[in-house]
Amino acid sequence: MKLTVRQGSVALAGLATLALVGCGSGGDSMNRPAGTILQAANEQALSSSFQLAFTAQLQVDLSGVTGLTGVASGDLSLAQAEINSARFSGVIQVQSQKQFELSFTLSPLLTRAWHVIDLNGSEYISENGTQWHTVPSGQSGLAGVAGGSLSNLKAEAKSWGQDLRSAATVTNLGKTTIGGAQVEQIQTTIAGSDLNHSLATILGDVATQLGSEGASLNAELPAIERLLQFTQVKSDSYVVASTGQLARTDITVGLNLDLWALSDLAPGQSGLPTGSVSMTLSFIGNFSDYGKDFNIQKPSDIVSGPLPTPSGLTGALSQA
Repeated sequence: MKLTVRQGSVALAGLATLALVGCGSGGDSMNRPAGTILQAANEQALSSSFQLAFTAQLQVDLSGVTGLTGVASGDLSLAQAEINSARFSGVIQVQSQKQFELSFTLSPLLTRAWHVIDLNGSEYISENGTQWHTVPSGQSGLAGVAGGSLSNLKAEAKSWGQDLRSAATVTNLGKTTIGGAQVEQIQTTIAGSDLNHSLATILGDVATQLGSEGASLNAELPAIERLLQFTQVKSDSYVVASTGQLARTDITVGLNLDLWALSDLAPGQSGLPTGSVSMTLSFIGNFSDYGKDFNIQKPSDIVSGPLPTPSGLTGALSQA
């Protein structure tokens, strides 16, 4: 099964808050509707440069997985513990709609922070921040990310938010303090059914854009929709009262995997797991440095050859 994601979707984790929480409507604050406050903060970020420091964690429950031949329950418990202990964290500096620099790590798997620079669709990746590799457009780079797929992040985030605008419920939970600044806490929720509908629409658009090559994806869409079932997205965004800028956003995404659908995606293949997996993704993002010039430039030390295997993954891959 080959899945193609539309441009920009891989790197949207860091900017998802701008999409999901900035374009809703509904709920009332004392002075302005909550949706108005949040949309204004969202538009302010989208029209400016900014930095976003983020941390994400995935929590999974594998107790509902069945049908794995030769895999003991203790092995599943160990895998669950390893997944739940991982932390994905980093900093993204967004200069413009098509220029950004990202540094990230995935502990404990990655022993070094990786770096990505995107300049108008040209991408450069480095494990040490000194020597860089060019990712040719259309070819897979780190973690299967296609060259050029990280471009235009803010435009993609805005488009995604508009897709979900009518589904969001936005409520002002009142004022609190973050880092000495008074902020308004705006909560946004989107039901799982609306997210599932949005996912189906996006995948359908991808299949259409692929033309004849999308025929296999079109055939697999019903099974993919059964496999991936969102339960809810909840986001708490904190908007600085004096400036109207986003200060922080906390996002929780619930997702269930119906593993029975795998038999339709890989017909005739034996040993496929059955049952279900429940997953919760937690994301915390702190915004800063609005309007700053990050001086993002093309790296001077570009080396030839394929990307190296990330340090720390070599042992894991050899044991897989």
